[in-house]
Amino acid sequence: MRILIVEDDDDLRAEIVEYLKRRRHEPVPCASLAAARQALAAGSADLQAVICDMSLPDGDGAELYGDFVPGMDGCLWILLSGGHDPDRLKRVRQPEGISPPLIVDKPVSLKVLNQYLEAAGR
Repeated sequence: MRILIVEDDDDLRAEIVEYLKRRRHEPVPCASLAAARQALAAGSADLQAVICDMSLPDGDGAELYGDFVPGMDGCLWILLSGGHDPDRLKRVRQPEGISPPLIVDKPVSLKVLNQYLEAAGR
């Protein structure tokens, strides 16, 4: 499974990538929203999931979801939130007819992230 990982914390991003590799996934790491936009524009058709931090230094993961999810049928989106922020969660644009993202509070165990992937049949 090819999974885009968008996380600005170097240690957490590396930890997620290594964990998913050990489970025979193909993680694609990005440290910023700009890098994620480039990766998605270059080829999002082969992604089965996106795990994205909601709060990145160069933008909001919820905006990334709203901008790209319409062209990514069947792709699971998991948005990681470092703190319960109802206003930020309200800003998640939910395109009509598309499944909403999973919004998961950080910290989240890697085992739980993997369970979300497995539960979605990925």
